[in-house]
Amino acid sequence: MKEIEVKARLKNKDEVMKKLESLGCVFEKPITQSDVVYAKKVGSFKEYDSNEVFLRVRVKNNSKIIFTAKQRIKNGLDKLENETEVTNKKGIEGILAMLGYKEGTRVNKTLRTAHYQAYEICIDEIEELGSFIEMESLVEDGDSEKIQEEMFKFLASLGVNSKDRVFLGYDLQILKAKEG
Repeated sequence: MKEIEVKARLKNKDEVMKKLESLGCVFEKPITQSDVVYAKKVGSFKEYDSNEVFLRVRVKNNSKIIFTAKQRIKNGLDKLENETEVTNKKGIEGILAMLGYKEGTRVNKTLRTAHYQAYEICIDEIEELGSFIEMESLVEDGDSEKIQEEMFKFLASLGVNSKDRVFLGYDLQILKAKEG
């Protein structure tokens, strides 16, 4: 399955959420996610960003453990993704170490999810970064960049400014911010 997403910083979170609710979106209860992202090359932003495959161990609401593999297709927000639930966090971390993967970064967030048509929309609060909106679509095929542009047009209709659009995942944003 191909994951295509768009992200933007949110300066007007309450206003955007009200607009989504007026369109029929119902936000789920807040969820916490603690992610550790692994890669073969870590260190600087440039080294980390040069990886094609990223592996993630996510702990959701301090209980459920999800292991995810993501492979870039065209850009950082267009990826092949596979994931599965695991029961042993230390075990999967040991396997990753044996395979030569190292911890690249940690991302801690609280999110609220809603659905609109075929899209998942998340309002994310990211430690170290602030508030974001993320719109995601899972597709078998299609022009990723065209789909991303269509999704961002929808976000713009909610009042999200194109200057606030970001093209990096949260892990890369955190590393970039740490490097200055």
